[in-house]
Amino acid sequence: MPVFIVTLSERQLLSDRVNFHVEAETAEAAGQLVLDATADEPNESGLRPVRLPDGQKTVLEPGDVDGNEVSVSVRPVDQPDAVATQIGACWHLDLSAP
Repeated sequence: MPVFIVTLSERQLLSDRVNFHVEAETAEAAGQLVLDATADEPNESGLRPVRLPDGQKTVLEPGDVDGNEVSVSVRPVDQPDAVATQIGACWHLDLSAP
């Protein structure tokens, strides 16, 4: 089964992002798996927990922003510069910028 690098982002103007290596049938399935594992809202500490079925886990730290959103960018693990799919509402900002 192919392995994809899924970059999960939470942002308004600034972003917090993390990468996961996800094994899935398609890029879309890999992205959806990460989105489904991401909490809908930040917890009482202001962190948005993410825990994948295979045990990978982290938190997104959105800070004090309103109207933030979560999006994913999925790339084949053997072609990290080639975007296979993007899922989310606002891909007009460049997430690759430091």
